[in-house]
Amino acid sequence: MGDVLGQLGDRCADHVPLAARDPGQAAAPRQQGGRDQQRCRAGLGITFTAVLPRFAPATGVGKPAVHAYAARAGQSVEDYLQPMGPLVTPELAGTALLELVQSDAADVAPAYLLTGTGLQQLP
Repeated sequence: MGDVLGQLGDRCADHVPLAARDPGQAAAPRQQGGRDQQRCRAGLGITFTAVLPRFAPATGVGKPAVHAYAARAGQSVEDYLQPMGPLVTPELAGTALLELVQSDAADVAPAYLLTGTGLQQLP
């Protein structure tokens, strides 16, 4: 990992170490130069995007969460999930992530919401 960080530092004039000793020292360049750093990483063939999934109540993680939120709202699980529309399935999630991985980095947004209807670009 150190070699990769060193290469980033050599190629990016505004490189901010991931483990800066003084958080205040790293904050301003990170806020101001975030886009420049992303462009620099893109030159190395590295890109980042976030995928934020909606609840998947059929999974081991999602099922207890959905039951807890529904109970807190005083609703049945079905009534709680109804306004959310189609649910995320493992097949849909896999297809969406595969599409992102195979996309040209220039066409990929910084963040997406994954719902039962697919990926929705976030502002």
